[in-house]
Amino acid sequence: MTAKLVVSANVAWARHFAIFRPTNREHSVPKIIVEVMPKADLLDPQGKAVANALHRQGNDKIKNVRMGKRIELHVDNTPTEADLAQAAKIAESFLSNGVIEDVVNIHVEG
Repeated sequence: MTAKLVVSANVAWARHFAIFRPTNREHSVPKIIVEVMPKADLLDPQGKAVANALHRQGNDKIKNVRMGKRIELHVDNTPTEADLAQAAKIAESFLSNGVIEDVVNIHVEG
């Protein structure tokens, strides 16, 4: 009887977390992609650490690494030029820190 309770508890647990799993529909939803990078004239300590680690592993052809962010804005319909303009405003005012970062690319994917 205890085994049945454990199994039913596991099934309930799986059903509960099934809500949070991505569906196939989510992969086909159009996205506006915003790419943000540190300003070119500022130091990038995270990129420097990755570059040093790569050099220690023998990747001598890699001269520099810059670490940035990729932000996905999922939308209901195919984005228009107005949607991209709004995403650019959001990127400049909210998704990036204009003092130390540049928005380098905004494009549609999916």
